[in-house]
Amino acid sequence: MCNTCAHILIHPYEKNDKSNSSVWKHYRKHEGKSRGSAQPPPNQPTIDSLLARPQMINSSDLNRILLQTTVTCNWPFDQFDIEIFRHLLHCGFPGHKIPNRLAIRRYLTPAADKAREEIKSRFEAHEGRISLALDCWTSSNRHEFMGTVSPIFPISTLA
Repeated sequence: MCNTCAHILIHPYEKNDKSNSSVWKHYRKHEGKSRGSAQPPPNQPTIDSLLARPQMINSSDLNRILLQTTVTCNWPFDQFDIEIFRHLLHCGFPGHKIPNRLAIRRYLTPAADKAREEIKSRFEAHEGRISLALDCWTSSNRHEFMGTVSPIFPISTLA
């Protein structure tokens, strides 16, 4: 089917001579016309109709979600300077200013300070002991790993 005019053509492999001349002739018919104004065939869904658009989101919520995703997915800050990634975000959230790596770092600094203070206060309020085991290694394909283990049972039961 022609993407421009939705004309149905016979596939070259279904013909006896296997020639694609009919496809080329039809293509040449559209050659001079603007390809950017192609409309989808009638009654055929577009990608926009299949994907739900995000509800109205403000810039601070978008920045918060991007920061949470960066931390959760362990994205490098440079991710936000990659042109295709910026384009993806721009298409998904039109009208918003997409932050660059420096802006993401600026957003992370107060969030990290807040998390640090929360952890510090939780440790100060804890009356028992805390046992933590660390193990760091590098795999054969040079990926670095760090494992942490804390016991499930209280330390007092070991005595």
